[in-house]
Amino acid sequence: MSKGPISKAFLSLGFRSGKHSKTRGQFKGIINGRQATVFLRPVFKHSHFSGSNADEYLGHNIEIYLDMKVNTRLVIGPPIALSDAVDNVLKSEAHEIENNSYKGLSIKTIDRDWAYELTSNREFQEIINTLFSGKDYTCKALRLDPGVVFLFVMSSRNLISNEMVRPWFAALEKIAHIAEKQAPPTITAEPSALEVDARTDRKNVKLIAVAIVIVFFAVILGIVGLVLLLVL
Repeated sequence: MSKGPISKAFLSLGFRSGKHSKTRGQFKGIINGRQATVFLRPVFKHSHFSGSNADEYLGHNIEIYLDMKVNTRLVIGPPIALSDAVDNVLKSEAHEIENNSYKGLSIKTIDRDWAYELTSNREFQEIINTLFSGKDYTCKALRLDPGVVFLFVMSSRNLISNEMVRPWFAALEKIAHIAEKQAPPTITAEPSALEVDARTDRKNVKLIAVAIVIVFFAVILGIVGLVLLLVL
């Protein structure tokens, strides 16, 4: 990945460039004492009717991990429609948090009481609603995974700048701080070896890509135990 405007957005924060390829980028840095890791991947759309074999560039998928001293699982994002067949096969053990303060968003967690307190926090509500209402990007998911806060967004084409990126890290830092101020969750989780690799060096890219999808849907469905069994 060339060091264009997208790279400069992260380098300007004092991040260092990690492993790169022609299509993928990685950056690592410290945000007020917290380790942060960023992964970038361009998204293309292939059109069969344009008369050209060129793919249309749509933007970048951006994954951000920020260290946090809480070991639990919670995911916030737009509701995902699942077929009845899938629901019948995969019995849900996760809990859904209902809160009208989060418009158009679904919240799933493994610790209902802890998550209820977190999502009732006014500052937390404001941060989440601001993240999911961005104009130049689409926020796909906000997760609290064991030891990290995770943000998954898609940028609009090349519109990635320091002004856009800086508030993301500020928001994640505030989320981590709010979560850490609460009493520890009673239902905890530990990251698998593959999850740890996914947020660090990604040595096995293909397996990690599959694992990220599995973990995301598993938290939505509440089958965290199955995920850990699959990725350990």
